[in-house]
Amino acid sequence: MTNEFNNLLEEDLAGRSLAVGQVVDGTVVQISEDGVFVDIGAKSEGHLE
Repeated sequence: MTNEFNNLLEEDLAGRSLAVGQVVDGTVVQISEDGVFVDIGAKSEGHLE
């Protein structure tokens, strides 16, 4: 996981109790050449490369 993605997750999930390495459920909403966008119920989707 990139630092940018990790920082975005921490900001979007500020009210949730999550830990580094914790597994969360999500839905792939888009697949691109650069990676995938995943909806985990936060304000915006995350991008995984």
